[in-house]
Amino acid sequence: MPALIMEWSEDPEVWALTDGLIFDVWPSLEQLCEKMYGYRDQMPVQAQGILFGGFGQFTIAYIAARQRDDLDPVQAFSKGMEAVSHNPFFQRMMQSQMHQLVDAHVNNLEAV
Repeated sequence: MPALIMEWSEDPEVWALTDGLIFDVWPSLEQLCEKMYGYRDQMPVQAQGILFGGFGQFTIAYIAARQRDDLDPVQAFSKGMEAVSHNPFFQRMMQSQMHQLVDAHVNNLEAV
């Protein structure tokens, strides 16, 4: 195994592989999101957050940044992550997770 001489974020091969993966996965992911959107009310909040707010939102923003805005993969990745953090599905998922953590902590305190 070769010694690491750079951070992963500085490795051009990482970005080339990431770029290829995102563009390759988008057609199928888009179809899945469109199909599952009709069932969103039946899905747990976490599944909505991951599929729509995470994977879907990230991929849409990444591809738009690469194609429309002509950004490089590193910049497009940042745009994708920013879009995820503002997505309402993702925000609801994170809020739900925080409520569950707080409730579990409170229940543990009450049990003592």
